Amino acid sequence: MISRANFRAFAKAVLIGTLSAACFPTIVSLIVGVLIIGDGSSDSSLTALYLIFLPAILAFCFVLACSLAIGLPVTVLLGALKRESPEIYAVTGGLTGATIPSIVIWNYFGAASWWLILFGFFSGATTGWVWGTERRSQLEDVGDHLT
Repeated sequence: MISRANFRAFAKAVLIGTLSAACFPTIVSLIVGVLIIGDGSSDSSLTALYLIFLPAILAFCFVLACSLAIGLPVTVLLGALKRESPEIYAVTGGLTGATIPSIVIWNYFGAASWWLILFGFFSGATTGWVWGTERRSQLEDVGDHLT
């Protein structure tokens, strides 16, 4: 069973990772969305809202899926090996964050989407770092230490 502290640490890591990936694209989509809202029709307002929140929704889905499918199994492995550290989590997250978009996005959008891989790397590294620092503080509280 997952503890409340682990759930909060996981949620914090996923949300901060999502924000780090979605911050710049959301600002750009916000500007475009505001320009669309200026049209005045109700259809354009709904389209604008969709456009404004789309980067954050997509980033959240990617970060959550990767955290569940890769991050948690890595945590179990590193915990069993007693090799947990924020640095290892950040590197693992960064590589995962760069690899998954390169496989998914590159196949659909081609080489012009290389910059999305940077967002993935930054988001993954941020998520991993936050998770690693939260794990460090939890393990220090119970007397177990990270490497």
